Amino acid sequence: QPESVWISLWFLGVSVWMGFQAETLWPLGVLLGLTLAACWLWHRQQPETETEGLSPDLAHHPALPAWLFSAAATFFVWQIATDVNPGNSENFLFNQIAALALVAVAIFIRCPRLILTSAVLGFLSLILLLDPSGRVTPHVFITVAIAFAAAGLLHSPWVGAEASGLHKHISSVIFRFTAFVAYMVGWYEVSPEAWGDWIALTSVVGIIAFALVKRSCLLECVGWIIMAIIWLFVETMTTPWDASPEHQSWRGVMVVLALLVLSTAYKLRPCLIDNLETKKESLGFCVGLTCVVITLWATQMLVWRFDWKPAAVLWTMLGFIFVSAGLWQRLHVARVMGFLLLALSLGKLFVSDVWDFTAFMRVVSFIVLGAALILLGLFYNKFAPAIKALLDSEK
Repeated sequence: QPESVWISLWFLGVSVWMGFQAETLWPLGVLLGLTLAACWLWHRQQPETETEGLSPDLAHHPALPAWLFSAAATFFVWQIATDVNPGNSENFLFNQIAALALVAVAIFIRCPRLILTSAVLGFLSLILLLDPSGRVTPHVFITVAIAFAAAGLLHSPWVGAEASGLHKHISSVIFRFTAFVAYMVGWYEVSPEAWGDWIALTSVVGIIAFALVKRSCLLECVGWIIMAIIWLFVETMTTPWDASPEHQSWRGVMVVLALLVLSTAYKLRPCLIDNLETKKESLGFCVGLTCVVITLWATQMLVWRFDWKPAAVLWTMLGFIFVSAGLWQRLHVARVMGFLLLALSLGKLFVSDVWDFTAFMRVVSFIVLGAALILLGLFYNKFAPAIKALLDSEK
């Protein structure tokens, strides 16, 4: 009797429409219980033999009512949260707890579609954090733990074969992304001026912890580093580059540390990528990005405290460090960045700095510069065979 199924779905739609107007809590609770029962029934229904053409009998297509009842269950949870907790932060926390509870129920009654709609419920509740006045910081960090717990629950032994595969994978990604976003919002609430450093520090701890247990680090660690780099780049470009007593902070130091730790982890062991060629390309990009970020950050820190005059000295030091690290760890990108910095420091010395010196200081500067270039030439001449063998081994 296909008409009975369609009438059931019609009543479900009416119930959802009337759920918007519910003024008391108990009808929504009853609706949620009945909807979960319907989810269990429809997910137990096995599709009958497919008929030619599109059949109106949903016994041949039980996935449609299974999806609709699963979505309706999460809607009733949202309405219950709105009635119980009118505040945005409490509503957000309630929805996250309810999403975790629905995942547990879905695993128990073997409803993979309910798992996915529960994950979507947790993700959509992030819109409640858009109002800064309604955010409560402890609630945000609690929801991060809840979202990660839900993602971990999906990989537990209790998940049956019915919930495995695509539904479980997508649901896990949604829960982890919810925790990823909520964690950044929480630190922005705690420290608006340095939230990028805090999430970068979290990445450092995560990468080191996973390296110690010889496991590939979570993708969230790399994602937090990327967001921290974007934050640091925006702060660097929008903050004045002049010496001022107001600019004495060390903002961005954790971002630099996170990039160094990530580059080291990529070099020592497969951090995220096992393919050697892909790993080599990603390592080169990571090292190059690290050199650029370190240069920009260190230059701004120096300019804030001593103006632009010692910048050539800083670039020379960084250039030698990058070249040495490139030779030591066989990183072509680091050597190239080091030589570019050395050339930049020489250019600044000839074009700008030398004209601000006295005649005596000019003579001394050129003598020191010539001695440094002679020493660099002697160094390369002495170790030319080893460097040539090193470069040949890289090729």
